[in-house]
Amino acid sequence: HHHHHHQHSPPSHIVDVNVRDVATVTPGIVRPNALFRGSEIFGLPQVQTVIDLRGGGDHLPGPQCAHRVLVKFITPKAAMKILWGTGPSALFPAAASKAQGDSFKVAMAAKTFKHLGLREMYKIFVTTCQHEIKKAVMPLADPNAFPVVIHCTHGKDRTGVTIGILLALMGVPLDDILADYGRSAPEIRAAMARGDVSDEHPALQMKDEYITSDPIDLRDSLFAHLEKRHPAESLPESTRQYLQSECKVSKSDIDTIVANLRARSTVMSA
Repeated sequence: HHHHHHQHSPPSHIVDVNVRDVATVTPGIVRPNALFRGSEIFGLPQVQTVIDLRGGGDHLPGPQCAHRVLVKFITPKAAMKILWGTGPSALFPAAASKAQGDSFKVAMAAKTFKHLGLREMYKIFVTTCQHEIKKAVMPLADPNAFPVVIHCTHGKDRTGVTIGILLALMGVPLDDILADYGRSAPEIRAAMARGDVSDEHPALQMKDEYITSDPIDLRDSLFAHLEKRHPAESLPESTRQYLQSECKVSKSDIDTIVANLRARSTVMSA
């Protein structure tokens, strides 16, 4: 193994940034090696299906895999609401920041974070991107799709909401879902500190202060919505109602997704 390769060759090891198997969130509920969450930087050679929530717009070539699903999670309508909530004045500082060399996207994301906040952005996702949420979860109804990775840029916001819905549907306890969401920001910051995020990933490179994953933001958006709009006996039931009535996922597709993700019961649990 020689080290005199060119400067631009990729690292010899596969780097995973903010990537994890969601089976580890609460062992025994989701089967291992079935569903991964991640940023745009992941190895996962075993993956069969990549669900890329960045859609076509900021689409980068991803790893080779059998099946790739592009979902433009942030629709024009959601983008407008985010811009509106961020305030028109945010466009000017963003333009100024672009002049200083930040990409416009990163500058806008920073402004959004400051003026709108993640909780409000997640509320917009949950209440306007239902069709995209359906597109993101439907591949899981195919038993041959697995292993699957769901990812966006950071693997924190679009992915965080989507994975939150799936874990809630599976019966993962709310505290565990929130704790898993909370792991994203520290993981991204650590990866950036290690130098695992190269200049080929400009959208991932944000200032530390804008990279947060406070569980309260997810709780008071997604889970507040489920509780308020879809009151039910349990969180899985409330999540089912959301997927059926708002996202228009059929009951049989929901049942199949749950069956495909469920951990096989062991002989022990007689």
